[in-house]
Parts: sequence; C-alpha cells; structure tokens
Amino acid sequence: MTNPLPFLISGIVSGSVYGLAAMGLTLSYRLSRVLNFSHGAIAMFCAFSYWQLHVAWGWPMVPALLLAIVVLPVVLALATETVVFRLLRDASVFATTAATVGMLLVFYGFGLYFWQSKGVQVPSPFPNHVIGLPGVNVNTSQIGIVGTVLAIGLALAAFVRYSRPGLEMRAAVDNPGLAGVRGVSTARMARLAWVVSYIFAAVSGVLLAPIFGSDPLLLTLVVLYALVAMVIGGMVSLPFTLAGGIIVGLTDALALGYLPAGDVTARVRGVLPFALLFTALVLRSRSFVSAGGGNEARAALGADGGGFTMGSEVSRRSLAVVAGAGMLVMLLASDFWIYLLATGIGYGLIFLSYKFFTSTTGLVSLAQGAFGGIGAFTAAILAGEHGLPWMVALIGGAAAAALAGLIVALPTVRLRGVFLALATVAFAQLVETTAFNVEAFSGLEFGKAFPRPRAFESDTRYFVLLLATFVLLGWFADRFRRSVLGRELQADLASGMGSRSVGIRPDRGRMVAFLVSAGMAGVGGALFTAVSGRTATQQWVMITALIWLTVTAIGGIRSMWGALVGGVMLALTPELIRTVPSFGKVYIAAFGLAGLVFLRRPGGIVGLAQDMARSWAVYGKRPPAERVRLDPAHVPAARGGRVSALPPLRATARGGAQNGGSATAEPPAAPVAVLAPAVASDDPATVNRRLAEHGTALPPLAAAAAAAPGGTNGSKTPRQTARRSRPDRKDDTSGS
Repeated sequence: MTNPLPFLISGIVSGSVYGLAAMGLTLSYRLSRVLNFSHGAIAMFCAFSYWQLHVAWGWPMVPALLLAIVVLPVVLALATETVVFRLLRDASVFATTAATVGMLLVFYGFGLYFWQSKGVQVPSPFPNHVIGLPGVNVNTSQIGIVGTVLAIGLALAAFVRYSRPGLEMRAAVDNPGLAGVRGVSTARMARLAWVVSYIFAAVSGVLLAPIFGSDPLLLTLVVLYALVAMVIGGMVSLPFTLAGGIIVGLTDALALGYLPAGDVTARVRGVLPFALLFTALVLRSRSFVSAGGGNEARAALGADGGGFTMGSEVSRRSLAVVAGAGMLVMLLASDFWIYLLATGIGYGLIFLSYKFFTSTTGLVSLAQGAFGGIGAFTAAILAGEHGLPWMVALIGGAAAAALAGLIVALPTVRLRGVFLALATVAFAQLVETTAFNVEAFSGLEFGKAFPRPRAFESDTRYFVLLLATFVLLGWFADRFRRSVLGRELQADLASGMGSRSVGIRPDRGRMVAFLVSAGMAGVGGALFTAVSGRTATQQWVMITALIWLTVTAIGGIRSMWGALVGGVMLALTPELIRTVPSFGKVYIAAFGLAGLVFLRRPGGIVGLAQDMARSWAVYGKRPPAERVRLDPAHVPAARGGRVSALPPLRATARGGAQNGGSATAEPPAAPVAVLAPAVASDDPATVNRRLAEHGTALPPLAAAAAAAPGGTNGSKTPRQTARRSRPDRKDDTSGS
C-alpha cells in the first residue's frame, strides 16, 4: 500500500465520533463521579429509534432525527438521573459499576427485543456523494460527520466558556463546595451534564450506526472505544478527549491499511485500542490516583452506607441449611434438575470470585470472566491433550488464571476505583481478542472438552462435589478476609490515611487478593465446564461477564451465599425460557432491571432474606409480655414537653389462659399523661407513687434508686445516685 490518505480520512471520521462519545462520558463523569458503562447502549437505542421512526414508520428525516437525538435522550437522561444516578451519590465503585452495567443490559435487552430480527440498516443523515480530490476520493457523508463533530465541539466550548450555566458547570467541576456556597446547585448541574452526555451519545450512535451495521452488540460496545479516548484525554480535558478519539480511529484505520489481510490482522486491530487503554492507565496511574479516583473505592461498600462485616459467613447454621438443602435435592429431585442445580453451583463458584475481590479490596474487577475462561481452557488442554490427571489439570487451570491475575495486578496495583475497573476491562478484551481467538488454545466455535472425574461422573455425585468445593472456597475466602492481610485491607478501606499512618501498606494485600480471586475464577471456570463436558469462546465474552456481574449483585455481593443464589438463578433461566418462550427476548433486560431494583440494597436477595429473618426473630423471640404495640399517632413529643395520652399498655404473661395455662389478671393501665410530670422531673419516688396508685410499681433497680439517699427529694437523678453508690468512683457532682 502506497497511498495512506484514504485510511487517514477514514480514521479521522470514525475517531471524531469516538471522541464525541468520549466527551459526553467525560462531562458526566466530572460532575457526578459516575462512569456510565451504558453510554454505548444508549447510543444504540437512540440510533435504532431513528431507524424505527424514519424507515419503518416513514417519518420525514428532520422530525425523526430531532426526536431521536434531542427529545428521546433528554427524556432518558432526566428519567435515569432521577431514578438511578441521583441514588449513586457517594456510593461505592461497585454500586456505580453494577448500576450502569445494569442500565447497559436494560437498553441492550430492549434493543434485542425490538430490532434484532428486523435487519436494521440505519441510513446516514447526510447525502452520499463522492468528491474527487488529488490522490483521494472523499464522501460527502464523511465531511458531514466531521463537520457535525466540530460544530458540536465548538458549541460546547462556547457554552462552557461564555454562558452562565456553562460557567456554573465549570465551577461545580472545579470546586463543588465553593460553588455551593456561591449559590450554584451542583445537583442541577449534574442533571444538565447528564442531558448533554445523553445527547452526545445519541448523535454518536446515529453517526456510527451506518458504519457498524445492524448488530446491537457492536454499537453497544462502542463505549469501549470511547473509554480509550476518555483515558487518553486524562478524563479531564474535552479537547484532549476528542484528540484521543481521533488517535483511536487512526490506529485502527492504519492497522487495516498497512497490515496484511487475514485473521492475524483482525486480531491485531482488535488488540490495539485496548492495548492503548491499558498502557495509558498504567502510565498515568499516579495522576489518576492523585485526581481522586482512589477515593471512590473507600466509600461505603453499599449505596446505603453498609459495608462488609468481619463476622464469619460459614457458620454451623448456614452449613446445616446448605447440607439439608443438598440432601433434599438428592432425595427428591430428578437427574435433570440436579444437572441444572450443578450448573448453578458452577456459576456460583465464578461469582464467588467477584464477591471475594470486592469484599476484601472494595474494588471491582470486570476480568473475572476472562480468568474463568483461561482456567477452563487450560484445564481442558492439560487433561484432554496431555493426558494429565483430572486434579492436576484443575490445579493447572487455577494456576494459569492466578498467573494472569498477577500479570494484571503488578502494573495496576496503584489504580483505584473506576480506573482499576477500566484496566480489567482492557485486559479482558485483550484476552478475548487474542487467546480466545487462537484455535490451539480455545478451539474457537468447537471449543474444548473437560470431562468430570471418574469417581464423580454421575450428576448427583458431581453435584455433591461442586457443593463441597463451593463451601470450601467460601470458607477459605472468609478466613482470608479475617487474616492479617484481610484486616489490613479492611482498615485501608475504612480509612486510607489512618491505615497508612500506622504503617499499613495495602498494595501487597491487594495484589494477593487479585491473585487469589483470579485463581478462584479459574477453578470455577474449570468445574463449570465439567458440568456439560465442553466449553467454547462464546461463554467467556465481555457481555457475558457483564451479565454475571449484575446477577452477582442481584444475589448479593456481601455474602458468599449471594453468589450461590445468583448462580442457581442464572442456571434456571434457560428452563424458564423453555417454559415461557417470550421471556427469552427480554431476559437480559430483566436482569438489568432486577439489578437496578437492588441498587439501594447491595445485600441483594440474600441480604433481603436475612433482614426479614432478623426482623422476625427480634419480634418472635420476645415473650408475649414484652410485645407492646404503640399507636404512632400517640408517640410523645420531646422529653418534658407535651405528652399525649397513650392507649393502655396491656401485657399478658406467659402461660395465660389463651395458651392453656391459668389466667392472669391484667394490671390496671397507667396512662402516660398521669406520669408525664414525674417523668419530666426525673423523680423516681413520684413515679413510683403514681404507678402504685394505678396498681403497678417500678422495677426493683429503679425502686432501690428511689429509696437511696437523695432519691426522694429530687436532688439526684437515678443515674447520679447509681454512680454515687459505686465505691470505686467519686461523685463528681457533690461539689456543685
């Protein structure tokens, strides 16, 4: 090839659109500190809506275009900002990542439902004519795309620099606290940023859809290219972000032009953008940490402010429940259902690696699917092609996955928050476009076989093996979290500055956690493969890993049992689709919506069940005499103020007539209005006298306090009297 001009023009055209999408991402991230992984799915949804209006329904181009790139994104932005993003303020990196991934699944699922079978071909909004220039032919649509991006970029620059809302937006980005003092509403600015970001996504989708074709997934994953441009721009500068998008486009176009045609070239083209992303994150790790990206990881691990407790998850009660459930399954379920449940436990083993890494480090890894695939393919090669024993092959797969995790951890150990999530996305895409596309390693569409061990070939026995392995790995993860390294990581998670002040260096523990979580994913991938006996590349692609992250959040990221519940739920989904075929068109969107439902409850289904059981236990274990029902309308106001009369407090002792025992007389009720003056004065003698008038008395401790010196004249409160009676403590109020 001698003439690079056509490829340069093509790279500038596609790169400018990547830069436009990245500018929208940067704007929303700077104001909300939420990295929107659903940006590409929104672009796809708006572009396909334009096709629906203009082509399918025959609307004129201008009204259809205005509705698709202005009205629809504004409505979506306001709705999602109110329902989702507003709840993510001060949330953890896991909460923000899981929420935006759930939104990606919602928009992608609806895109599949509405347009997968319609052969969508989004037309270009610009005329398609060829203009001959010296040495190259330029299409008018290419000129229109570049001109549109430049016009939008200039309009945004003028808006930010000269308009009052733009200046307020810059103030909210630079110093939110000072901007709030000056009367700038940061919430309103964040809402405006989301609107602009969605409009940029819609425009980029309409401009890229004629190039990417009718595949919803390709247009959804365009966000990955925008993320590369965003990181090159430092996630701060809009002009540099646009330049980063052009660099990505030029890199891809020149690789297409200069590299020889073939599969190797295709793989290299797929590698280059994500190699740029990974390299940029590593080289700029210090600036990203100092810019505040690491603070997000130390936020509360749940959006509701809850965190991970240090209590043991593998208790005797939980083991008894799991053992009992396993026995019931083996006794009552058929081989088909045992096979499905075994598949669910295989999923749960992989999901357990998500939980382990997040609970120990407070960070998010989106490469667990890649680690699981590495473990599965390595074990299959060792057992099937080299004839090694099954256990040796399993250990080899876990070691290969752990080595891959170490390769990721070494250069990225300083990264925090969304920056580490981006690094794991880049690594997962690198593995998917290289190793998973090599026939000798993955077998491509035919896959690799990994059988069950000889002693566990039946579905029931392998089910028992998987369940025991899950409990064992869960116990190991729990012990690690309670070890010295785990407690150091928990201390760093609670207060990074405080932990460093006492000499804790969390980098070592974080690296070990990365290695262990990758090894756990490798074990889970190999054992999951052995359920069906074969695995293929399609099981380990990025969109599958994103679904797994969302299902883990639905089950509950705080508990190892949440991983098991999520795995079983995902394994039963094909059977539900077989029973209800229409669910097969919306199950991806359903998982996304379920993930958003549990946005404010990171405990997921397991956490919800535990809260319900705890509430019932607190109420149910009380003796009937202590079960008091109060009418909220009669709750007293402040102490010493006006007290409204409460309904009579009626208590029935145990063994009453209703339970078959002897009947016990109910004491006369003492209205609170009668006791209010005494309670306000803290005079126990008066309280006792008034209670005695109504047929009851103070408890012995209070009565003793009332009889003590100073208790009858009101000069000492019961607390002061009890303190004075202690021989080892002087009364600090005696000299007053």
